[in-house]
Amino acid sequence: MVRRLILFVFLVIAAGSAWAEATHWVRDRIVISMRDAPGSDAQVIRTISSGTGMQILERSGNGAYARVKLDNGVEGWVATRYLVDKPIAAMRLAKMEKEWKRFKEENEQLRKELEDLQELSGDLEAVRRLRAENARLTAEVERFKELNTEPLALANENEQLRSRNLAIDKELQLVRQELQVAKDRSDRDWFLLGAGVLIAGILVGIALPRLRLRKRDSWEL
Repeated sequence: MVRRLILFVFLVIAAGSAWAEATHWVRDRIVISMRDAPGSDAQVIRTISSGTGMQILERSGNGAYARVKLDNGVEGWVATRYLVDKPIAAMRLAKMEKEWKRFKEENEQLRKELEDLQELSGDLEAVRRLRAENARLTAEVERFKELNTEPLALANENEQLRSRNLAIDKELQLVRQELQVAKDRSDRDWFLLGAGVLIAGILVGIALPRLRLRKRDSWEL
């Protein structure tokens, strides 16, 4: 009997600790009352709007009410039927919209870099490859916008897209370096060609009068 009592007390304490670590939110599109004790006849301390996060400290005997603590430190009792264990749809939608905006900005930056690459070089193969990667990224961003998955799945999707963006950035840098090397080589070749033409012109200018003088001397003989 004593062992059972000790086991029961241990389970109650463990359950209380587990509840104390859990964060819950007020259900969507409602306003609930926080009271100073469990029960609908207890005094109302304040009202709480939907989406408000709180930490459950303990539950009433029948589980209908829970003593909670808000982020600002205020404590009180609320009806558990109004609480959910994950953020409401509006909060998840706001997070997805923020991620969508960020991916859209990254995609726009990639598009500008592609345009700059087209102006710098006639390397059509590189441009075509990057366009295909850009189109694929755009399609994935659109698909991501329509997803309605759990936060873990969203985090994995975000990491994959971020890795692909980094790979594209590295490829763009390599193409730019190759273009700069090609441009430097072309400028050097043109300089050497111009110098050769100039030297040849000088030599011709020196040799031509001498040839004419020799011909005139031969005619006089």
